[in-house]
Amino acid sequence: MWRLHLPALILIPYSTIFSIFWRFQCAVNGICGVQPYCASYAPPVQPCQCVSAAYACGRYGCYRLVLRYLILERTNLRRNEPMSESEELEIVSPSIAENRRKRGPINPNRAFFECCMDRQLPDACLAKCNFRSYTREALTSMYFKQDPCPMEAMSEMQFCAAQGRDHADCCARNGVTTTLAGMKCLTLCNQRLGHPIRLDMSYAPCLDRFENMKACFWHDMTRFY
Repeated sequence: MWRLHLPALILIPYSTIFSIFWRFQCAVNGICGVQPYCASYAPPVQPCQCVSAAYACGRYGCYRLVLRYLILERTNLRRNEPMSESEELEIVSPSIAENRRKRGPINPNRAFFECCMDRQLPDACLAKCNFRSYTREALTSMYFKQDPCPMEAMSEMQFCAAQGRDHADCCARNGVTTTLAGMKCLTLCNQRLGHPIRLDMSYAPCLDRFENMKACFWHDMTRFY
């Protein structure tokens, strides 16, 4: 069984985790991509006022501007044809698309961070876009608004940590299903585009295996690429 050598987590009472999903039932796992059929899952744009010209307003607040090429997206929109998975991924996260074209190893933390940049996450969320900082504790702080990174950004970070792949098989081997939620926890391991799922309180036990999920994401990057 794969396990990350991460600092021990402070135990969070189950009642707290239960509360997160009971009171936040609009949370979504997974990324839609650019297909129109799942646009209803997209979070509303947050009002913001960015003080630097290097930042712009996004769905989660001010994000760092990076150079993007959307020629492929415009071409597909003009020809009115559905995009392939690779074409859609090129728009959703150019860094993931680039990593998939590489043959050598990649740095998991760097890949996680660059994807978060692609997804236009604000600095408060970028600070959590690495495997040591993206923890159950961090999500709890986000939920209770003790952290400036909004809870809605969890779906983006989970997608980036998993690099848009389906890790259900690894998660099953790694004990992710051994909670009261059972097989439902594998939903959090499938981060392929176009599979958004609205979460509810029944997913709460899955956070007990959060580190097991992350281990699958980490080892897939070090082994696959």
